[in-house]
Amino acid sequence: MQAHTPQGPSFLARQFQSDQVDPPVKIEPIEPSLTANFFSMEGSLEICLPVYSAMILGHYNHALQCKASKMVNIIADTGAQDNYVWSNVIHLINANIFPLDQPCEVAGTGHTVTQAFACFTLKIGPIEETIVAYVLDQSMGFHYDLLLGYTFLARHGIVFNWDNNTLDFVSPKTRASVTIQAI
Repeated sequence: MQAHTPQGPSFLARQFQSDQVDPPVKIEPIEPSLTANFFSMEGSLEICLPVYSAMILGHYNHALQCKASKMVNIIADTGAQDNYVWSNVIHLINANIFPLDQPCEVAGTGHTVTQAFACFTLKIGPIEETIVAYVLDQSMGFHYDLLLGYTFLARHGIVFNWDNNTLDFVSPKTRASVTIQAI
């Protein structure tokens, strides 16, 4: 079942044709389907969310010597169905960017819209997987490099430990597991 927004089906819910990307997890849609809770209502960064560190990888550089990579700050948000990434990060790693057929409003964030999604590799410890995320501009109030939404969190069996601000991940491909500590 595809999630529906007032504008139609979620564009990330469309089948992404690549043998490097796992098919989407079939879950009941969260209404509204693009809910995101990462914007500060007052425009300040005083919200105290646990922030984690990970590496994202893009394409090989122009000399074809190595993949472009960047350490990023990530947050996990079970209230957001999809992943979101800051546009500057995507440009730095030379990731594939795919325009949406039409701009899509991110529910729960005022009038914020996304116009594209990106495909890149996320590396957390021994876990390295290709993911997709909606691209957001910093001017939209997005204060983090990457937000991992419910679909990703459910697929990886994420366990939150609120006592010590850790996340436990399990790769659905390799069954490798890793625990990361908030920075």
